[in-house]
Amino acid sequence: MGGVGDEPVNCETMKPSARTPTTPKATYRQIGLEADGTLAAISANAAGGVNANAGAPVVDCLGGDGGGTDGFGGGGGGVTNGGFETGSFSGWTVAGTTSISSTAHSGTHSGQAGGTSPTNGDSSISQTFTAPTGTTTLSFWYRVQCPDTLTYDWATATLKDNTSGTTKTPLAKTCNTNGTWVKVSATITAGHSYTLKLVSHDDNYPGDATYTFYDDVTVS
Repeated sequence: MGGVGDEPVNCETMKPSARTPTTPKATYRQIGLEADGTLAAISANAAGGVNANAGAPVVDCLGGDGGGTDGFGGGGGGVTNGGFETGSFSGWTVAGTTSISSTAHSGTHSGQAGGTSPTNGDSSISQTFTAPTGTTTLSFWYRVQCPDTLTYDWATATLKDNTSGTTKTPLAKTCNTNGTWVKVSATITAGHSYTLKLVSHDDNYPGDATYTFYDDVTVS
């Protein structure tokens, strides 16, 4: 892969906030690592590069922190497009009613499950990934708008370890209208395959539609 020298630089050191005026201009293209530490294929969220400079060389960089105000959209490590900064669900599988929202925890986008009009049942945003070497934690942020009661509507999230066959529920069913972002974390095992499913459930009752924003999905 293209880069400066034989090894890709670290994305963290190439963020706008970390670069100095003397840093050579380039298009920094985020890549990831396989579980065994080898370079992975360039993820969909990296296509076209980040912090692009027209006509500049393309420099591959490793990692990232899950998409923030510095322009490095997408989750770190094995998660693709964890910050939804591509403006799409690239890397994710969706079901039910979903959309990309401008209500974000960081950056400019989040993934929205459910809608402002009533929906029937679960709406979900899911991704299967492999936890890279050295990672122990998956985290994400959510903000639920649930004007109903927990009996009928809720936000929830599950994390299935496809390697061991076990499933966790890092976000138990919750329903509120606090309008605040809340961080959720779960332990993971490096080298294992996981499926994260982010859900918003609505009972399709008129006048109290429930929907949930999800953002900044990362592994660290």
